[in-house]
Amino acid sequence: DAETAERPEVKDPYRLTLHFISDPKQSKKLKCLLRPLTHSVAPKLKLFNYVDRSERVVFDNKEPDVMAIPSLAIMVFLQEEQGIERILNARKYLKEAPWQLHHKDLVGGNVVPYPTNNQDFYSHADGMPLWAVRQILGKDRLRFMIFVSYENWDDTVSFYSKIVSRDVQFQKEDFCYFLVFCCRKLNLEVQLALKRLPVGFVPTPLDAAIYNSRSKT
Repeated sequence: DAETAERPEVKDPYRLTLHFISDPKQSKKLKCLLRPLTHSVAPKLKLFNYVDRSERVVFDNKEPDVMAIPSLAIMVFLQEEQGIERILNARKYLKEAPWQLHHKDLVGGNVVPYPTNNQDFYSHADGMPLWAVRQILGKDRLRFMIFVSYENWDDTVSFYSKIVSRDVQFQKEDFCYFLVFCCRKLNLEVQLALKRLPVGFVPTPLDAAIYNSRSKT
């Protein structure tokens, strides 16, 4: 099973990083807001960077399209061997203001035996990625998941394979991921995943987050 098999080590932790862009003098506040999540899975790695815009951005307050979804979600998988309290605390944090439930997505389309395995996606501001926390066996995982329109699925998989210089590690009809980083010492994996949206749903670009892939030289 590709999800549980022992991986070869992939040594470059900065092949994929995420840059958050905040309004002037707001980057420290955003970093503090996200720290309980980022430090729960990768406290020793600087995979998240924070910068300020030169000017404040005002987002359009029109009613959101119910068929639209932010193009990026960050999923934190916490190993149950280190204690369920760690997982429950992270999920509890996402239930507090300013976090709001964006949508629920049952794994595999079925109810799973552990409530901590249901993918509840949360948001805290317009233009930012969604966040989710899940329980898992084995090592911790940090997954950058890009939502892809139904029509562009095959081309997008091929495109990101070239971007990260990786073959697909695991794939099914509406999901795949690439192994970006794997370290036994840190007991951590970092993945770039693609999730195919149902027909009619549209991934919307983010105004305040940019992911950067460093190609192998």
